[in-house]
Amino acid sequence: MEIDIRMEVVDEKAAIDYLKSLNGMWIYIKNINDNFANERIEEQIAIYTKFKVKNISEDSSTILIYGEEDNDRLVFDKKYVVSYQMTYKKDELYIQIKVGGNFTRIYIKKYLPTLMRRLNEILESERNLIITEGKTDWKHLKHALTVFQSQNLYNDINFDFFEYEDDLQMGNNKLMDILNYTKLFYSAGIKVFIFDSDDKEINKKHAGESFVSWGNNVFSLILPVPEFREKTPLISIENYYTDEEIKTYDENKRRLYINDEFNDETGKLKNKPRIFNTQYKKLKNNPPNHIIDDNVFLVPENIEICDENIYKIKKECTNIALSKNNFAENISKSKKPFDSIRSDKFSLIFDVIREIQNQKVIKATYEINEQEVNEEIKISDGIFIKKYDIGLQILEIHLDETNDIQDLGGCLWVSVQKEEDKFNIILNEKVTISLPITRQIWHFLIEKIDNEQNRIEIYIHKNTDIKMFEILNDELAGVLIDRALHQHNV
Repeated sequence: MEIDIRMEVVDEKAAIDYLKSLNGMWIYIKNINDNFANERIEEQIAIYTKFKVKNISEDSSTILIYGEEDNDRLVFDKKYVVSYQMTYKKDELYIQIKVGGNFTRIYIKKYLPTLMRRLNEILESERNLIITEGKTDWKHLKHALTVFQSQNLYNDINFDFFEYEDDLQMGNNKLMDILNYTKLFYSAGIKVFIFDSDDKEINKKHAGESFVSWGNNVFSLILPVPEFREKTPLISIENYYTDEEIKTYDENKRRLYINDEFNDETGKLKNKPRIFNTQYKKLKNNPPNHIIDDNVFLVPENIEICDENIYKIKKECTNIALSKNNFAENISKSKKPFDSIRSDKFSLIFDVIREIQNQKVIKATYEINEQEVNEEIKISDGIFIKKYDIGLQILEIHLDETNDIQDLGGCLWVSVQKEEDKFNIILNEKVTISLPITRQIWHFLIEKIDNEQNRIEIYIHKNTDIKMFEILNDELAGVLIDRALHQHNV
C-alpha cells in the first residue's frame, strides 16, 4: 500500500461520507493508471476530468458517481480498493485500486469552475433550463415548483434550474449578455431567462408580451406582477410573498426590510427609530417595495443616529438585516417559522413557462440569424468563418457523413497538428480535417488562443439531417493550438 505523505488512511465509511457530501458540487478527478510488467511500470496513463455531480450511490459492491452529462461518471468496485486516504483537512480523497497487473490512483476533490465553464453549461445543456437573474431566484422557483408538484400541480413542467452561488455575479445586464450569446446557437432544450421586473429598459423589451422568443429555442420573460403588487410593479422575486411574510424573523431576530419602512430623510425605521438604514440616501430613489438585506443596524441610545456616525454605527452596532440568501435557504429548507410562507403566487411564472414549453419547437437547422452576422468569409468548400457584431467568431466546418465520421461516437478525442501549409484537426485518430493556413485561418486561431468564446463547430450532413457539435472548447484548447502553431508537428 502506497501512502501519500499529505494524507492519512481512513475507513470506507469516511470515504463514502465525503463522496456523498460532494452531491450537487463540481469535482476534479485525477485518474492515474499504472500498467506493470515484470514488476516495472510498462505504461502510465493519466486522465483529468471535471464535472458537476448529479448523483452518488453505492451498494455492497460498487460506488457510482454520476455527473450532469451522460459521459460524466466514475464507477469502481469496492473489492479492488487497496486503501482510502484523505488529507488532514478532509478536502481531498485518494483511492488506491489494484486489479491484476494494473494499479489505479484516483484523486477526488471539490473544484471551483471558471466563469466560461459555468456559462458553457447553459450553452451545451440539451435539457430544458431556467436561468435567473439572481442566485436566490432559482432557489425560490425550485422550492415553489416542488411545493406545486407535491400538490399534483405543474407535473408537466420539465425544466432544470441553472444553479449558482457566489461563483457567478449575475444581475440583469449580465443575464442579458448571456442571453444574447446563447441565442446565436440552436438549442435542443428550451432555455428560459427570467428577469426581475425592476429594470425599465428590460421591461420595455417585454412590453405587452408574457414572454419573448429570441429564436433557437431561447426565450425570456420578466416576473409577472401579482395583483397585490400592481401599485408597485417594479418587483424582484421576494415581492411574490406578502409584506408580512417578507418581514419574517429568523432565530437570530434578523429579517428582510422594505424600503418604505424607513424615513426618506433620516434613514430611521418609521415605527422603531433606533433601527437605522445606513444606505438610506443611496436607496432613496428606489421603489418603495425594494428589498433591503444588509446595512440595517440596531443603534443603542448612547450613539446619536446621524450621517457623521455611520462609520461608528457600522463598526460597533449589530447588523439585524437578514440576507436574501438566508431568507431563500430558510424557505427552501422549510425552517420554522418560514415553513408557513406560501408559494402560490409563483403560479404566475409557471403558467408562462408552461406556455413556452407548449410552443411548437422548431426543428434544428443550426442556422444563426443572418442579420446578426457581421461578416462571412469562405475559406474553402464547407469551411467558413463567421464574425458577429458582439465580437464573436465561429469557424464552421461542414462534412458529409462517412463511415469513419459515423463511428466517432459520443466520446470525442481531439488533437491538432500543423504541417507546412495546413492545420490538421484529428478526431478520435480516425478523421483528419485539413484547414488551409490562409491569413484568415491564422488570425482566427491566434484569436481563439486568447478568447475561449470563439468557437469551432463541426456540422455533419446526412441527406437533409444535420448534426452539430463543438470542439476545442475547454481550457486546454488554447494551449494545444498555440503549441501546434509554433511547432512543426505536435
